[in-house]
Amino acid sequence: MYTKKELVLLNQEAGGSGIFSNEKSFDSALKLAQSNSNWLFQLSYLLQSLLADFAFREENRKTALLLSIHYLEEEGLGWDRELLLRTIFKISQTRINNPIKIARSLYHVVREKN
Repeated sequence: MYTKKELVLLNQEAGGSGIFSNEKSFDSALKLAQSNSNWLFQLSYLLQSLLADFAFREENRKTALLLSIHYLEEEGLGWDRELLLRTIFKISQTRINNPIKIARSLYHVVREKN
């Protein structure tokens, strides 16, 4: 599980400033994620904040993509790269704000690691 500071650094790694535009949503999502032991729901809460609520001033999509990749790698899972990109874009464009729907979308990205 990531800390607020680590996620700010991840946003900066993605090219953002690390400055929040919706810190309240981010803090709420982080608290929910930290209270859940399932990695998929942890990631879903954070993606909701990044992609539907625009937690940072910029580079929310890139931050969401990097965060997703980090989670998948930590879990030792493979993923469909193109499908992950399309899923992040879809969540962002449609502003899906339901973590369960986000989790379902992410579940379909996971592939067995070769």
